[in-house]
Amino acid sequence: MHRTLATELSHTMSRKAVPRVTQEDILAACRRRCAVCFGLNRDTRIKLGQVAHLDRDPGNSSHENLVFLCLEHHDQFDSRTSQSKGLTAGEIRRFQEELVSAIEHAWKQPVSFASADLESQDAVSGRWIRGDDFDSAEFEVERGSDSRVRIRAFALHGKTWNTGPTTGDLDFEGELVDERVTFVDKLSHGHRYSLVIHFMGNRVVAEENGAFGYFGAGAHFGGEYHRPR
Repeated sequence: MHRTLATELSHTMSRKAVPRVTQEDILAACRRRCAVCFGLNRDTRIKLGQVAHLDRDPGNSSHENLVFLCLEHHDQFDSRTSQSKGLTAGEIRRFQEELVSAIEHAWKQPVSFASADLESQDAVSGRWIRGDDFDSAEFEVERGSDSRVRIRAFALHGKTWNTGPTTGDLDFEGELVDERVTFVDKLSHGHRYSLVIHFMGNRVVAEENGAFGYFGAGAHFGGEYHRPR
């Protein structure tokens, strides 16, 4: 039997939102990498996605029941035909454990300060990171046509706090001009956020204004970045 519109609205309104602290814990643990993308293809790119409930019960927001999935895999998992796609809760939970373990290992490795001539010919594309055990951020850069680039970014602040870290994220496209990409967001209430990313061979320098109030408290993207080893 199909649900009526009123029933659908009632069901949607009755859902409990995942507590912000819990959601940020999940995002911080996976660094916005999709568990299924990683588990099936070892795809470690940052993705647009959502926090999913493994038992499909929106009222159960325990850490063990939550996982970050890209939009495509979240739709597949929530669909009625998910069993035919092989996306079971147990399988995704295992993918999530493998992903978090791999991230924890990778983040313990020292940052490499390799010289520019050791970098690939494309001195822009790829992953750039900065930070320490308390505050960190990363860019993932993809070249498009001509001088267009797409940048996905994720920041963490307060990783050692008992309440969990605060987060910031960006996903935008821009023109690469004089080895710089600029992002500006003017919000309706008058707040203005800007980020200028300058690619300088073996490092990236990001200059930022207006991060306070734009991201979670303390989360920011300003600073100097290097490629991970």
